[in-house]
Amino acid sequence: MKKLLLFTALVFILDLSSNAQVVPNSGFEQLNPDGTLTNWGNIYLVPITIDSSGNQTFNTIVYDGPFYAPSTDAHTGNGALELRNAWDFTANAGIAGAASSDEDSVFSSWGLLNLVPTYGTPFSPFEPFNFGFYCKYSPLNGDSAVARLALWDSVGNQIAEGIAIVPSSLSTYTLVTAPIYYSTPGNADFYSLSFSNFITTAPGVRQPTFGTRMLVDDIGFNFVSTSGIDAIESGDKINVYPNPATEYVKINAGNLENVPYAIRNLTGQLVSEGILIPGENTINTGNINSGVYSVGVMQKNAILHGRIIIR
Repeated sequence: MKKLLLFTALVFILDLSSNAQVVPNSGFEQLNPDGTLTNWGNIYLVPITIDSSGNQTFNTIVYDGPFYAPSTDAHTGNGALELRNAWDFTANAGIAGAASSDEDSVFSSWGLLNLVPTYGTPFSPFEPFNFGFYCKYSPLNGDSAVARLALWDSVGNQIAEGIAIVPSSLSTYTLVTAPIYYSTPGNADFYSLSFSNFITTAPGVRQPTFGTRMLVDDIGFNFVSTSGIDAIESGDKINVYPNPATEYVKINAGNLENVPYAIRNLTGQLVSEGILIPGENTINTGNINSGVYSVGVMQKNAILHGRIIIR
């Protein structure tokens, strides 16, 4: 993959004129005749063991409700996407509830390589600067959820990506947004978008927890501007600097009080968290490995994400 171009400023400005119509069935209101969601789905292949006599043995899997399914617990309208983790008792492993967007109304494939046309044109190019969604999250045992977006050109080269992490419990629908970073600026002809109930830095060691549940609704693009961090309610800017950082990063919360923040690596592992006080806050980053990290700031009913480089 080409090296991504990273911006040095983190600023978010609310703009509710998002282009949600780019994602088919972005509000999860449309159902197929069998009751499944149109344009959304997942493929989970049940493990099968074949013994020396050719007998097949299926793994014993227990589900805490639907793996992915429509829900009437919606942010707007009548429908939302619900994801629930399962547990494979045979393999002693968790299975994360997951789903991705699909061009076809009847689901046919799954994964980040499931490319969906954006229908951008030379006169109306598709070049979003961020994506977002409304979410409820009920994690168990420290689970974190993740949404992954990738943009592709007309011949299938990835030109941009965005990752949004839901780090903790959200009891009410909360807006989660993340910037999109371009390796090759330009019009995107396709996108791929997936949601997962679980993310970890140690596959096979840290398992999805049986019982973790997530609801997603009203997906869209361009919810916020990525030229600075603006608090949604007051308009006070939350500045993050320097970027790149070395021994410390400063977060200036302006006049805001008791604003939670979290710094995570791009696989969701928490490296720093706390509560911001008004004015300048200094966060020690000297013991954090070099890399690209997500800075999440909670402001009222929204989680705003940006990226910072630590050297």
